[in-house]
Amino acid sequence: MYEIFKPAKEGEKGARMVLVEGNPGIGKTTFCLKFASDWAKKVVPVEFHFPVFQLLFFLKCCDIHKDTKDIVQAIEEQLLHDDMNNKKRFMNYIRDERNQDKILLILDGLDELPEASGKVVDRLFKRKVFSRCFILATSREENGIDVRRRYDFDTLLQIKGFTSKDARVYIRKHFNSVDPQNLSKGERLIQAVEKDLYLAVLRNNPLNLLLLCVVFEDFEGELPSNRTKLYQIIFRCLLRRYCSRNGLDVHRNADKTLENQFKESILVLGELAWKCLLEDRRSFSEEELDNIIDLCGEITSYGETALQKLVQGSPEHSISVHLNGVSKDRYLSGFDTLTNFSPPSASLLADGKTATHDEVIALLSCASSTTFNLTVNDHADMPGEWARGVAKGLANSRSLTTFSLTLNNLTDKGAEWAFYMSEGLPKCASLTTFSITVNNHIDERADWAVYMSEGLPYCASLTTFSLTVNNHTDEGANWACYISEGLPHCASLTTFSLTVNNHTDEGANWACYMSEGLPHCASLTTFSLTVNNHTDEGANWARYMSEGLPHGASLTTFSLIVNNHTDEGANWACYMGGGLPYSASLTTFILTVNNHTDEGANWARYMSGGLPKCASLTTFSLTVNNHTDKRAYWADYMSVGLPKCASLTTFSLTVNNYADAMESWAEGISEGLANSSSLATFSLTVNNHADMMGNWVRDISNGLQKNGSLTTIRVAFSLYGVHKIH
Repeated sequence: MYEIFKPAKEGEKGARMVLVEGNPGIGKTTFCLKFASDWAKKVVPVEFHFPVFQLLFFLKCCDIHKDTKDIVQAIEEQLLHDDMNNKKRFMNYIRDERNQDKILLILDGLDELPEASGKVVDRLFKRKVFSRCFILATSREENGIDVRRRYDFDTLLQIKGFTSKDARVYIRKHFNSVDPQNLSKGERLIQAVEKDLYLAVLRNNPLNLLLLCVVFEDFEGELPSNRTKLYQIIFRCLLRRYCSRNGLDVHRNADKTLENQFKESILVLGELAWKCLLEDRRSFSEEELDNIIDLCGEITSYGETALQKLVQGSPEHSISVHLNGVSKDRYLSGFDTLTNFSPPSASLLADGKTATHDEVIALLSCASSTTFNLTVNDHADMPGEWARGVAKGLANSRSLTTFSLTLNNLTDKGAEWAFYMSEGLPKCASLTTFSITVNNHIDERADWAVYMSEGLPYCASLTTFSLTVNNHTDEGANWACYISEGLPHCASLTTFSLTVNNHTDEGANWACYMSEGLPHCASLTTFSLTVNNHTDEGANWARYMSEGLPHGASLTTFSLIVNNHTDEGANWACYMGGGLPYSASLTTFILTVNNHTDEGANWARYMSGGLPKCASLTTFSLTVNNHTDKRAYWADYMSVGLPKCASLTTFSLTVNNYADAMESWAEGISEGLANSSSLATFSLTVNNHADMMGNWVRDISNGLQKNGSLTTIRVAFSLYGVHKIH
């Protein structure tokens, strides 16, 4: 912890601004207090790269009120006594830029900073004041994301919380301190937490773990399965303890009765809390409580004002109730949860089953989870909120290797979901494969791709990235521009799979951008492309790709699936057949053709002309789904090209025949096989829907008999409506 200001590399300047993020109760304030305490006691180990500070100021952001003009005034208000000697001289000292190298400012709880006080930290973080001092700030993750957008922090630290081992130690220490004679309680709680997937998610947070221990003290039975239920049980525990201290009898299992007893008092507290939040305050005094009770009338329970007694202080001390970590949004969110009037939210499917937010986070965080599939239908009033939780789950995961996400985006115009995902993915250190399908109906600027391109390069373990884009709104293909800029920075990426369902981009701008970016992916060895072309009649996508791929020096395998609905002249094959010979590193080419328009099989003519020029090609796999070529011209063209492929040793052919009733395809392929002198392995799969005679077997056999180089032959077939095979 003492090395947070240490330079990232030897010779570089050390960090000046550090941001510490973490969930509520994870230990951010404790981290800072430990810092301040060790500094004050002068016990920071000398071997750490910890700057020597003359002054350290610990400021609570929630106490920087709207009338505070600057950070100096905040220091004066929170830390200095009114009767301090030489105060003016001291204030001038800290304002002097020459002394600020030896000052550390700790700002705890940026997420609790009143909106009206934003200007104070804004000037500080933009280095307009205290430009040379060191800064350590803390924030919840959701607020920290916005802070990092606006300010340039040198170092980001994220507190992850307890490991399972830490949690066991903590539980044992807790029960050892409260009940040394009954340590078995702690062991039973440890077992319960380790067996329950959802409780395991709670244990990494020190505050939640403490609450679990308290609950287990009072209820040695069913434990809560998520944080909301945990807080509800804790609330009831507090009420029961209050009743116990004051001799009030409440049935142990009568939760509803217990809540009704204090209902009016709780509503008054809630009203006062809401009033404070509307005024951008995080606390209220005992005097304010008295005033609101007077306005509401006497609220009694068991013959006295229960609310007053709940928060009452001693006669010589005043009480101030703080709403730590609470905002208007969080207040309303909690109200919605408790009253079951939640606004519409994203629906989540985890591995095909409907799941809640907490369940998704728990499944992602589960130690045994290696593969996770998530489908999100985002039509929420607060779009992108689901991704915040998923990002946290990813960050907590220690075993996840494969993550698949399908998103149907209907409301999130600014792609908040992608921002959170780009933050969470790099924190999942075990992740090797990430697959994402984006059905974009509303994000016209493709902000989702901006965030993804920024996050993916930081996924140090990622080797395989699969992207499917169903583009309905982004006519300029901005998504491809951003993704192509990010991919070259993914140093570990070896496999990239791209599926494009193009409904709007008539000029195929997506392919232009991709063809420019892919050659710069130095580690990429395999590229798989699926094109469902509905608008690009001139096959511009193939022109751009054929120009870019030859510059990919590391590319050894190229897989292409073409679903051709518009390109009657098979221009795509003309471009690809002309470009592939220039890919000097390419050894494997996998082609799948779903032909719906090209009756003359021009695609095969162009391919058969280009493939023989691919000097490095050793393996060619071809799948033909023939819906229009009744004479099987494609096979005739291939029979001419195959024998000319001097480097080709392996040929794999899959034929899904829907149109060639005369089995002409087999005659053509047979002729090609007979004349192929370099071919060692031939694999054939036939799914025959049109050939009623079954003579294809005879024709293929004739070709194989005439081939003198083949050493391995594999044949598989499925026959539909065939009466016999000759």
